[in-house]
Amino acid sequence: MEFLNSYNTQGAAKLTKEWLILTTKTKNRQGSFWGKNNNQISNWEATFEFMIMGGNNQGGNGLAFWYTSESMKQGDLFGSQNKFTGLGVFLRTNPNDGEGERIQIMIGDGEKEYDQSLDGANVISAECETKLRNKGLGKIRISYSKNELKVFYDLDKKRAWTNCAQVSNINLPTGYHFGFSAETKDEVDNHRIRNLKVVDLKSSTNSQTENKQQENNRNSNNNRNSNDNNNNNRNSNNNNNNGKNNGNGETIFGIDINLYQKLQIQYNQLLTHTEHLSKKVDKFTEAHAQLYSIEKFLNNLQLFVKQNSHDIFILKRQIDTELTQYISDISKDHHEVDESIAKFRENVKELSNELTLSHSKTSGIADSIKDETYKLSEGVKKQGHSLGWLIIIVQVIVVVIFIMKKNKSSKKTKYY
Repeated sequence: MEFLNSYNTQGAAKLTKEWLILTTKTKNRQGSFWGKNNNQISNWEATFEFMIMGGNNQGGNGLAFWYTSESMKQGDLFGSQNKFTGLGVFLRTNPNDGEGERIQIMIGDGEKEYDQSLDGANVISAECETKLRNKGLGKIRISYSKNELKVFYDLDKKRAWTNCAQVSNINLPTGYHFGFSAETKDEVDNHRIRNLKVVDLKSSTNSQTENKQQENNRNSNNNRNSNDNNNNNRNSNNNNNNGKNNGNGETIFGIDINLYQKLQIQYNQLLTHTEHLSKKVDKFTEAHAQLYSIEKFLNNLQLFVKQNSHDIFILKRQIDTELTQYISDISKDHHEVDESIAKFRENVKELSNELTLSHSKTSGIADSIKDETYKLSEGVKKQGHSLGWLIIIVQVIVVVIFIMKKNKSSKKTKYY
């Protein structure tokens, strides 16, 4: 039966044109798909394709295939309930023990509980290690027949099934539900599946048996008819069995050997072309998944901008205002600094002028003293010795008083 014909979705799960998407690269999400109708096939085989893609981070825990007595029960085990009755096949991509990625089989009885810290080592019936994440398109086949469960995978595009694990002596009765689930927490991945099919192994076996019986009956009738033929017909049949015809050319299965060889070459070329085409399809599928992630991110970004456009506008206006004020303050400070420097230069110039003037005055005083001293000297020569000394003393006193007054007035000059 085709799983897509009747299903229910839960949580973050959604259906696109090609994929059943369980979760996208978003934190703290759960998503699941469950068949609406319970299973009525006692011996069945389920096949599906999957893709678990993410970045260089550790990634999410992986996804789960379910065949359980209850459906649509969310929980902490790959997005579904931990205590379940039936089968769980887990594609675990982020084990806590630091070992490799793996496929696990768990048979639940409604009481067992998968311990995440132990990667389910307390309840797992069988498992096999294989790379699952960022491998592109992978395939899983799960068959249950005569109380025995087998799990196979094709992950390296070999187009051949690899045996993973099997569990015997188990009972998975009819009436249970098929489903898928996945969960993200702090580490995220895209979990998606497609081409989900469940077939009746008993019907398939009966059909093969009937085909073999019909073929045996045809062969038996042909043998009886051959016994009734004459010797020439028997010889003709022998020639055909030997790959020869009655003509001159050789044949294979009644076809001219040259034509057969040409057909063989064309078949090989077609096979090679098909393999190349298949690789391109796988690459296209992987690229499509990445483009979907980018599109989802852009949509979320656009939605965020739309929802917060007013706050963003206010924030931009505040930033512009503060930036303008900052530039104005810098300009003002720069102007004040220029004024201070100019004033300092004027003070220095004024001080230099005053020092020059003071030096000039001091030079004048010295010249005056020199002149007065010369005059006194000449007076001494003209006047008497005693009177001359008295006059000299008086004149020296007068000159000293004059110099002191000059120095006192010069000290009162203010400098800026």
